[in-house]
Amino acid sequence: MATDQQERQQDETLVLKTISSSGQLVRIDADEFVAFPQSGQRKASRWIPSKSLSIFVLLPVLVAGIYNFVIATPRYTSEVSFIVRENKANTGVAALIGEGGLTRSDEASYAVVTYLESRDAVKFLDSDGMLSSIFSGASIDFGSRFPSWINGSSFDEFYKHFQHYYDVEYSSTTGIVSLETQGFTPIDAQKIASRLLEGAEKLVNALGDTAKADAIRLARQNVADAQTKLALIQKEITDFRNDSRLLTPDVEMKMNSEIITGLMSELSTADAQLSQLLQGSPDNPRVKELQLRRDALRDQLDQFRARLSGSDNSLTQKMEAYSEIFLRKQIAEKVLVNAFATLGKAELDAAKKQLYIDEVVTPGVSDVSEHMRPLLNVFLTLILTFSAYWTVKTAWELAMDEG
Repeated sequence: MATDQQERQQDETLVLKTISSSGQLVRIDADEFVAFPQSGQRKASRWIPSKSLSIFVLLPVLVAGIYNFVIATPRYTSEVSFIVRENKANTGVAALIGEGGLTRSDEASYAVVTYLESRDAVKFLDSDGMLSSIFSGASIDFGSRFPSWINGSSFDEFYKHFQHYYDVEYSSTTGIVSLETQGFTPIDAQKIASRLLEGAEKLVNALGDTAKADAIRLARQNVADAQTKLALIQKEITDFRNDSRLLTPDVEMKMNSEIITGLMSELSTADAQLSQLLQGSPDNPRVKELQLRRDALRDQLDQFRARLSGSDNSLTQKMEAYSEIFLRKQIAEKVLVNAFATLGKAELDAAKKQLYIDEVVTPGVSDVSEHMRPLLNVFLTLILTFSAYWTVKTAWELAMDEG
């Protein structure tokens, strides 16, 4: 009896549940049954689209619209474009192949772009307080004013803040540097563009002056080196003449050669006369005289030959040493002449303007503010806030479903 009652109670505690995947009914014990939340509780735990959309999307867009269209100070733009040109002389091979003349300088253009994007350009803009006065005006809104509690007060913060108010681009195809500046009045935008252009011109002039100064300095150094080398060689020649006791070894060599030639001619004549006497009248008293003369000529000839090339101290050895020194002297003289010519050309080129800026578009004055920038700011705010809203909403729903 007790057993039947226990079995009946156990059957009453079982519930049926349909498994959607198999369509079968299974029994679940009462103590394993999990109560699901009611529909009201389920709705309370879900994301509320209307409120969240208003808070995370519509409110930021509204604030951005009020700031950009009501509070923000209008901005005006000024544009300037220029080419950095280089005046090259047509000389040497360049003249033969038609190169040189007026060309653009890519190296100087890159240097100008780097300068315009640097802190030095901002320092030059504010050298007389012009840039600070533009950004610190009472009519400037709190988001654009500097210094302010939003943008800071240091120079580095000012430099970073000013990066949003101008843009520099360089076209490697055309060689044109384009500069666009922004100001809170048309005149301010033009002032900033004109001042940056002035800074670029000063940089280009400095680069040109540095290049010309380096060329002249190098040419003068080459002249000085050539003069020093020639002076050393000249001193070496003087020492050689003092040691060898020869004023001009080449002249001495020529004189000795002429003497040897004359002695050989006289010796040949004496031999011929002596041979005739010996054949015709061997006992002639002149035979002895001619023999003595012939022997004397031979001795003189041997002496001059020995002086010319018979020992280490001969004229030939001295002439060889002198020729080597004299050749170096001739080379040094030519080097000195070329150095003076290079110096003259460098000084002549220095009188010309090698690098300069050729303006394509002069800084202008815009009478219309940038209407598209506020619209773009509001649109970007809408995109960013809606993306963030959708990401958070999706993550929240996934977390709630798993919970």
